[in-house]
Amino acid sequence: MRSMNSIRPVRVTESRWAYIPHLLAIALCWALAMTLDYHDQAAEANERAARIDREFTACLRGEWRAVTEQGVELGCWPVERNEPLRRKS
Repeated sequence: MRSMNSIRPVRVTESRWAYIPHLLAIALCWALAMTLDYHDQAAEANERAARIDREFTACLRGEWRAVTEQGVELGCWPVERNEPLRRKS
């Protein structure tokens, strides 16, 4: 009498070597994501710095104005030069 065994022979491999390609693929995806995130943050920081520089320059000229949610208008006075007084003799 023959018994029906549905279990086939299994090939045994060391598990630590089987995961190396997967870990390398994950590390590559992580490095790519970090690179793209770094470039995105750098572009955003440059954009923000340019906007702040424009607003600061407008404030020094006395052109900057803003209105708060309460309806209060804010603004900057123009910068005055500090010129020494010359006495007439």
